[in-house]
Amino acid sequence: NRSLQSVFRPAPFQGAAALMATRGKIPFDNHRVRNHKHKQAAKERRRIKRYQKTLENKNPLDLGETMPPFFIQPRYKLLFKYLQTHMNTHRLARKPIPKKKRVAFTKEAKEYSQYVQAQKILLDKEENDMVEVGVETEMALQFLPDYLQEEVEQHGGQETADGMHEFQPSILYMDQMLRLMPRENTQRMRMQPAWEETFMRWHEEYDAKMEQAK
Repeated sequence: NRSLQSVFRPAPFQGAAALMATRGKIPFDNHRVRNHKHKQAAKERRRIKRYQKTLENKNPLDLGETMPPFFIQPRYKLLFKYLQTHMNTHRLARKPIPKKKRVAFTKEAKEYSQYVQAQKILLDKEENDMVEVGVETEMALQFLPDYLQEEVEQHGGQETADGMHEFQPSILYMDQMLRLMPRENTQRMRMQPAWEETFMRWHEEYDAKMEQAK
């Protein structure tokens, strides 16, 4: 009988290195790490500063650059003036508006606000009228008798949509759920006249089945 110790290969050397070798770990040297990336970035910034100092006394012609024909002197002076005015126009350095212009601006702003409000009211009124027409149409369809409602729904695809959900529990067991309740409750739940014929037919079928069972 071979022991478990004789199965393992003995380490050729002793000590911590032998223990590390038996554990199957790879030893590595722990070197100090310096942030060379930071030092390189600092060197690059200093190099850019030195290069910019050499360009202080040079004009575009010395650098091999030419001014595009679009930037004539009056044009870019006007552009610089516009940019300077735009940068200096804020709530702390804005010049006061003259009284006449302020009154005219207030009047135009009020008129535009009234126009937007009237437009919103008209759009809301038009949308409400469309909703009322749709609700009245739906109510007229819902309160039709069964045979007329089926005739109306077959043109709108409602019959096909109902057929897709015919295996839902709420539709399969509607007859049984209503029969569990007293007849007074089912009559009280009948909110639409179109259900009257359906309830009467269900009650007649239920009464006929009960008589046959007797």
